[in-house]
Amino acid sequence: MQFTRDSQPLNKICKEVPADITISDAAKLLSAIIFVNAWPDDHKLDYEPMPSAVYLNPRASHSINHYAGLFRSLNPHIVIEDFVDDNY
Repeated sequence: MQFTRDSQPLNKICKEVPADITISDAAKLLSAIIFVNAWPDDHKLDYEPMPSAVYLNPRASHSINHYAGLFRSLNPHIVIEDFVDDNY
């Protein structure tokens, strides 16, 4: 979320991006980041595997917050962080 107020041109990082696109513009297009735990349930590990996780962007231009319940219904052990209390 720290990037949604960054007015620097994105082409300072990625040269292929047009000069009029800012880091803030790009950050608002990222609706979520999803990390998937792909280990089979019956795989033996020496440690407890991390659950899959969805991190939602409350400042996204195209929010997918209303789909959070769908992620939970597909995998009841998934971590969903909506950052709703961090959006200030």
